[in-house]
Amino acid sequence: MLKTYLLISLVSVMGVAGQISLKMGMNSLQSIPMHFTYPTMIALFTNVNILAGVVISAAGAGVWLLVLSRTDISAALPLGTGLYYVLLLLVAQFFLQEKVPLLRWLGAMVILIGIVITTRK
Repeated sequence: MLKTYLLISLVSVMGVAGQISLKMGMNSLQSIPMHFTYPTMIALFTNVNILAGVVISAAGAGVWLLVLSRTDISAALPLGTGLYYVLLLLVAQFFLQEKVPLLRWLGAMVILIGIVITTRK
């Protein structure tokens, strides 16, 4: 069971890493028009951070399939998404320098309590 928890944690870390990479890639581009033009598509698909985000997210999906083969989704998904949300808040505040409001931190605390409750047997 410990291996499964570690895999779920890995999926959450990979998800956050993928999203942060995508965000960094989009931040490095000028504003993107609502209609995609050829130059816009080239800019998106040649941006190293965007490509890394897509690859990391796809690899995380692969690990998630392994998790689903080992445990119930009703146990794995709450843990994985809860960890994902809390990790994302931490990285957004301390790595991207985003201002995360107090209510989001309080929500994260509720999520952590929920993770503890749902992972107990």
